[in-house]
Amino acid sequence: MMLVAAAMLSRGDFVLVPAENAPLVLGRARTGEELPVTAPAALLREARDWAAGDQDQLAAIELAQAEASKGIIPAAIVYTHDLPAERALTMRARAEGGRLALVRVRGDGDAALELAVIDAQGRVACVDAPQGAGIARRDLLCRWTPGRTEEYRIVLKNKGRVWTRAILVSN
Repeated sequence: MMLVAAAMLSRGDFVLVPAENAPLVLGRARTGEELPVTAPAALLREARDWAAGDQDQLAAIELAQAEASKGIIPAAIVYTHDLPAERALTMRARAEGGRLALVRVRGDGDAALELAVIDAQGRVACVDAPQGAGIARRDLLCRWTPGRTEEYRIVLKNKGRVWTRAILVSN
């Protein structure tokens, strides 16, 4: 429920209307927190506590946080590419420090793809690849939180023997 409420708040799909003869009291997620309950970030933070370690719920919360974040700056990437067999596509993008960055690839399922994100010093920030040689996977996902704002290389490799069409998107 908190994920749905956070999504509604972030899109502005509702209006708060006070009832007659009753004050509109919004409260806070916890004592001392700066964000009111009506802020999507507060609801997502509260949802993380309610998840009680459930990995599926935590993954859904992380994705919701990534959607709210501008991890890649100045704007999200949306790119479709026909990638020949045994070739790579390399893109450069700036990721904002301290904010969750997310890169997702959806292939057509014909070829084994590998996604890697590499920082300016050549360190691998994230990699998503099939566990066996030649295994085709349709969806790849890299999530990371940069320590500082810097440029990253996003590398999508086609490890297969046929061309494939893939769409790459970021937050």
